[in-house]
Amino acid sequence: MLRKSLHLDPSLGASSDMILAALVGLGIKTQDIEAEISEAGFGPVSVSTQNEMRSGLEGCTVSVEPEKEIEPRKWKEIDDLLKHSDLPGRISAGARSTFRRLARSAAEIQQLPLQDVDIANEAGSHSIATVVAVWAAIAKLDIDLVSSSAIGLGYGSTVKDDIREPLPNPTTLKLLEGLPVKYLELEGETVTKTGAALLATLVETWDVSTEGYIVKSSRGAGARNPNTHSNVLTATLLQQRDLENSVTNQSLVKLETNLDDTTAEVLDYCIQKVMDTGAADAWSHPVTMRQGRPGVTLVVLCESAIVNDLKEIMFRQTKTLGIKESIVQRTSAWRRVDTVTVEGHEIRIKVGPYGAKPEYSDLVALAETMDVPLRRLSSRVIEQYLGKD
Repeated sequence: MLRKSLHLDPSLGASSDMILAALVGLGIKTQDIEAEISEAGFGPVSVSTQNEMRSGLEGCTVSVEPEKEIEPRKWKEIDDLLKHSDLPGRISAGARSTFRRLARSAAEIQQLPLQDVDIANEAGSHSIATVVAVWAAIAKLDIDLVSSSAIGLGYGSTVKDDIREPLPNPTTLKLLEGLPVKYLELEGETVTKTGAALLATLVETWDVSTEGYIVKSSRGAGARNPNTHSNVLTATLLQQRDLENSVTNQSLVKLETNLDDTTAEVLDYCIQKVMDTGAADAWSHPVTMRQGRPGVTLVVLCESAIVNDLKEIMFRQTKTLGIKESIVQRTSAWRRVDTVTVEGHEIRIKVGPYGAKPEYSDLVALAETMDVPLRRLSSRVIEQYLGKD
């Protein structure tokens, strides 16, 4: 079975513009990007490209310009807008994960509540639209797996509001925690905050030994043209065999607490809250506690960066007095979110190497609209999805 993978090389730096430009160079039409961004609720945008030289190498540059300033500024406002937008599920979920990562890192540096982080101040209208455009390009290219080599970091300092600050930017460093980097003998900023947030959420495996047949390659050029290096990010589109056997190993934190006085409704709400905050997974199962009391164990899997956020939710929502914490290894097969249109309704499909499954909430909405039993819809949606090509 042939699958498509994308390998990124940010060894000389990365920004949201460079990543998008590299994807455009692989064959994405600018009008397709413009159409997808308009579905996000940010209003019309103009996307333009041109080729430029960067220290002897030609690369594509891209400009994404909203016709008006993006009004939502706080992370929660932008997240709600994307959550209820008309974007396909894969694009919406991807963009939300990038902004959540950016907001979480900024909140920790600025010591602010997550919901109060001003995303527009961190990224700007241009970069907000560009993040959505990157995820739209990934969906258009129908990428199954994104891999990357280590991220190149420069050094030095910059002046902001008459105050000299170190490079890399503190928020950028927070975004890159847990990711492979290498320091370069290059003075100046090589990785922007949105570039770091995109790499942190796009890339599924940091493996330079990725194998496959090269289909096409391209370079996204940065805005600067320094004398010290070619300011480009390289993207390579690969065709791979037997990608269904490809897995990713990831270290996660497991949080557990036993409960004997929590209703099912509160438990469900707590699980939804931790998932919305960025948990990798969450569930509960019945247990027998001391003195034979029936209870449940709430289990949450997450990255180490958001452990404290999720603990706070668990303490507040369940009133538990203790949470156990341990490190686990999760082995994940490749997966993606695709969509299929049924009776005019777009249904998200979780696609893996051994099958596909419709998103439950989308099925419920369709069942209500069509007045059809839910049990009959799943197989119908899958049959239509498999036959859509």
